[in-house]
Amino acid sequence: LPRSVSRCVDLQGDSGADLGAGGARRGQRVALKLQKSAPEYTRAAQSEIEILDRIAKAEGARLARGGPEGAKGHCGVVRLLNHFKVVGPHGQHVAMAFELLGETLLSLLQRRGPRPAHAVKGITRELLRALDFIHADVNILHTDIKPENVLVLAPGGGADDAAAPPPDVKLVDLGT
Repeated sequence: LPRSVSRCVDLQGDSGADLGAGGARRGQRVALKLQKSAPEYTRAAQSEIEILDRIAKAEGARLARGGPEGAKGHCGVVRLLNHFKVVGPHGQHVAMAFELLGETLLSLLQRRGPRPAHAVKGITRELLRALDFIHADVNILHTDIKPENVLVLAPGGGADDAAAPPPDVKLVDLGT
């Protein structure tokens, strides 16, 4: 592994690591996505990196203009903190370090069942804001919207109580 990875941790099926390079702070826990080494997976990873870089620049420009970044203070898309290559017994792999978020919406639904109406409305509102941002500001169309590609930031995923705020969510998997 490259020197920037000091420790890898299994986080319920997702890989996490502490990175001390690029956009990650030393000791910061991140989600690590390691692509297969086949050329088509490498191209897909490179495409996702380019898309996420464009989104980050557009988000920065929007914030600099004083534009709205969403009700939750972000554009609603996962942040890529760093990327690098790892050489292993099966070839060279692209590794991407992302901000560490929560579980997928699918996992939440499987674990807790259907969400109350206020939570569904809040999740839908945040997803539509994120989709509007990447379409209007970055000219990107996310073509794989599904519960597995929505991560829930709030630990509880929105309580069943109607007074509880809806969970914060972010879109992931913007590759081809």
